Amino acid sequence: MTEEYPIDLSKFINIKEAEKDKAASILVHIEYYITQKNLDPIIKHAISEVTKGLLSSQSHGMDHFNVVTIFPINFQKKNMDMKLIVNLSRVMIQLFPKKLLKYYVYNPPKIFNIMWGALRIVMDKDLRQKVVLVKPDNTIISNLDNNEEFNIL
Repeated sequence: MTEEYPIDLSKFINIKEAEKDKAASILVHIEYYITQKNLDPIIKHAISEVTKGLLSSQSHGMDHFNVVTIFPINFQKKNMDMKLIVNLSRVMIQLFPKKLLKYYVYNPPKIFNIMWGALRIVMDKDLRQKVVLVKPDNTIISNLDNNEEFNIL
């Protein structure tokens, strides 16, 4: 966190290094995000972290990574920044095509239905099949393939 930028980007997006037979994971902690007008520092940081994660996986013989987005229990619609979600998704898809192994969404809030509607527009079928929603108790809610609709209770 700096005077110019009020988010500690290293807490918001960071990596879990790859291990033997386990790809690196890019961790996105939504609780550390505050809506910003200037998204460039976030996107640059995300690109840097994804690159580190991919290199970590490659050092273990794998050419992919996972993304894990963690929503806090008290997540509210006012904390959602669709502009960031769409822009970051597009950049990652363009720069790292076919490198994503799985995209885990932990504790998806009810508002995720709206988020999914926007994200689905920029995702192809292969990418949609990699998205997995997971409840806080680690049970899988849905594997979002085939453009399916879902409802988080």
